[in-house]
Amino acid sequence: VDIVDFEVELDEEVIRDIKGLKKSPGDYARVLDVLAREGPPYLAPHVIIGVKWGRLGSEFEALDLISDYDPYLTVLLVFRPTPSTPMSAVNPPNIDDVVKVFKYARKVLRGEISLGCMRPNKYKRSLDHALIERGLIDRLAVPIPETVRNHGLKVYGACCSVPVEHLHLFY
Repeated sequence: VDIVDFEVELDEEVIRDIKGLKKSPGDYARVLDVLAREGPPYLAPHVIIGVKWGRLGSEFEALDLISDYDPYLTVLLVFRPTPSTPMSAVNPPNIDDVVKVFKYARKVLRGEISLGCMRPNKYKRSLDHALIERGLIDRLAVPIPETVRNHGLKVYGACCSVPVEHLHLFY
């Protein structure tokens, strides 16, 4: 194993009520610590924006915790309602809130920031453009062709958490 993608969730309600886990924020923090100390060479923490019923929750605290480990990359995802789930009718977070989280991530993280593959399709055009224009992301998963053309993006057939030194294997 060379890479571990690990979701960092620090909101008790999200962990217990939404994810249905008998875990705590401390459990997530401990696993992150163990992975950072004893895990593979690459650890890509993930944070889901708006998973608390479409509103912001512990995203800023999660980014603060992640920043203590100085990962090569942090992946930010955006909650999207999934059919046939208890949150199927929940609206995703508004784009302004999503941009606020990315601004904060850019402020506290030294490694690359990726907008991961999980985000509402209806956001792709406006959100992706806003984040690129503001210099808030280094990577973008699954962009629409228009975004690739308009911003001259290089496309790789790989997960967004593949370390930059290995991307040549997927071009």
